[in-house]
Amino acid sequence: MPENRTEVKEYPMLRGIVSMNGYVPSFMKERYQVKPVTYLSVFLTDGELDPIFPPKVGQQNYEFFKEEGAYVLYKTYETEHEIGEENKLDVVEWLLSNYQSSQLLNK
Repeated sequence: MPENRTEVKEYPMLRGIVSMNGYVPSFMKERYQVKPVTYLSVFLTDGELDPIFPPKVGQQNYEFFKEEGAYVLYKTYETEHEIGEENKLDVVEWLLSNYQSSQLLNK
């Protein structure tokens, strides 16, 4: 979870992102000013054999969010462009962990 708790309170509605087999379009990075994301926890996942969004795309996504100051976790799985059981379990674990962390911040 982000260390700067004051920023979390500025954006109470969105605290995390899960992206499975996706990407950040280059036009978004080029045309739009990126809002602060230091309050975000981001979980990115990709299939190691994905022909649509290969892991190099996921690595670029990871680097983008990291450079912008988000707390980022990036994992790959032995799949193609699909969501496997291990990926699903990891997402549930990540969501529960982030929910519990957000509950602690709200106290």
